[in-house]
Amino acid sequence: MQNNDLVKYEYGLIKRVGNAINVANKLLALAEPLLIPYRKGDKWGFCTTDKKIVIDCVYDSANLFSENFAVVSQNGKYDYINKQGKIVIDFEYDYADSFFYNLSVIEKSKKKGVINNINQLIVEPNFDNLYFRRDDYIHVKLGNNIGLMDINFREIIKPQYQDIGIFSQEGLASFRTDNLCGYINRKGDVVIPPRFDNAEEFKNGVSVVENDEGYFLIDLNGNRITDCLFKYLESSFIEGKNLYACSKDDLHFGFIDDSGNEVIPFIYDYAEPFSEGLAVICKDGKAGYIDKNNTIIIKPEYETAYSFREGLARVKNNGKEGFIDKEGNVAIPFLFEPSSFITSFENGYVEVVFQDKSGVIDKNGKIIIPFDFTSVFYDSEIDIFLVSQYDSKLQFISKNGLKYWED
Repeated sequence: MQNNDLVKYEYGLIKRVGNAINVANKLLALAEPLLIPYRKGDKWGFCTTDKKIVIDCVYDSANLFSENFAVVSQNGKYDYINKQGKIVIDFEYDYADSFFYNLSVIEKSKKKGVINNINQLIVEPNFDNLYFRRDDYIHVKLGNNIGLMDINFREIIKPQYQDIGIFSQEGLASFRTDNLCGYINRKGDVVIPPRFDNAEEFKNGVSVVENDEGYFLIDLNGNRITDCLFKYLESSFIEGKNLYACSKDDLHFGFIDDSGNEVIPFIYDYAEPFSEGLAVICKDGKAGYIDKNNTIIIKPEYETAYSFREGLARVKNNGKEGFIDKEGNVAIPFLFEPSSFITSFENGYVEVVFQDKSGVIDKNGKIIIPFDFTSVFYDSEIDIFLVSQYDSKLQFISKNGLKYWED
C-alpha cells in the first residue's frame, strides 16, 4: 500500500482551519434553534426544543447535528442533511459517522474511508475499520492487522499489529503482536520489544505490565522497577504522583509508589485506586475510604462502595444503593437497586435503578428522568438525554421531561 493511495490533501492544514471553522460554527449555533431528532412511529425527523417539527419524519434513523450536518438513513443507505432539511450528500454510503473537524468516516461495500464536508474522498474506503483516536492518530485495520496514520493521513505504521495503544506524554504506545506486548515510539520504531502478556499506558515515566507470573512496573527503557510480582496492580494519580493499589496474594491489599516502595501497608482485604483524593478499601467484609496517608476518612461500614465522582460516591447498605459525600454524610438516601452497570455522576447527573427501571437523578436526589426506561445516556453538549425502553427503541427526552417521540 502506497501513501499516495491514501492521501488526498493535507489534513494538518485542514484541521487548523477546521478549528477556526468549528469555533465559528459553535458561535452561529448559539443563534440558531437547537434541532433534536424526533421519532414518529418508526420514522425520524427533527424538531425544536418545544417540539415544533422542522424536518419531516421520513428517515429510518437520525443522528444529532454535528458541525451543521446530521447523518440520516433511508433504505439502508446513509446521507447528510443540513438544518434546512436539504440533502447535502446523497444516499450512497452503507454507514456514516458525524462530522468531526469537517471530516467523517464512511463505509462502502463493507470498507471504511474518510470524506470531507463537501463529499471529497480523503481516504479511499479500503479499510476494515478506521477511526480517529484521542491522541491525533488514525486507527486503520486491514483484516486482523492494525496500523496508524498521522493527522496528514500519512502511513506511520503499516497494518501489522494485533493492537496499538494510545501514545502517552512520553511518546510511547503499547502494541501487541503474536499475543505479546511491547512499546513503540511515534515514528513506529520498537523501543521495548514485545515480551509482556499485557502492557498499559505510561504515566510519569512508569507503566504497569503483566507476564505469566503477575504484574510489575517498568521504566521507559523496559527495565523492571519492582522486585516482587503482584496479582493485582492498578494505577491512580494523586497530587502529581502515581499511587498503585496492589496485592501480592489476592488476600492482602495496599499501595506502592513509582519506585515500588510500600506507602500504605498491605492490611486491607481489598483496595481500589484513588479518585478525588480517596480510595475504596475493604476490611472484615465492609467497605470504606482512606486518604493518601492511610487515614480512614469514612469507616468501613458499607456492603459495597465505589469511587468518588463530582464529590459523591455510590455505596450499598442493606441491599439498597445511595450516595455519600466525602465526610461520610448520606447525600442521597438508600432507595435504589443494585444493577449490572455502575455509573457515577457526570455533569451533575447519574443513572439509577428503581423497581427494575432506569431513571436519572441530580446531586440533590431530585428525579430528572422518570423510572420508565431500560437505559439512559446523557449528552452534555446539548443538555439532553437519550433513553431506551424494552422494545429497544431509542428516543430523546429533555431534563424537564419533554418527550421527543410519539408512537
